[in-house]
Amino acid sequence: MLIVSNLSSIGMNTGIENHIAINAEAEPLWLTTLKRQVKALKFGAVQVIVHEAQVVQIETTERVRFEPTARDGSSKFKPGR
Repeated sequence: MLIVSNLSSIGMNTGIENHIAINAEAEPLWLTTLKRQVKALKFGAVQVIVHEAQVVQIETTERVRFEPTARDGSSKFKPGR
């Protein structure tokens, strides 16, 4: 399992963004798909499945977070938190 996190969102520049931008023409389809999945995700995980040294599948699990419930049983959705 490969764990990918968006370090630039917390102010850490990994240098990967520049490398990917320079080599965009030679970028494999799985890498393009992986970047698109990570950018579209607010909370969750992206999992890369590899079989015999080849990426064969990318799975995305998205999480939706809610505020704690009130006494009346209602909860408040807070997007972007």
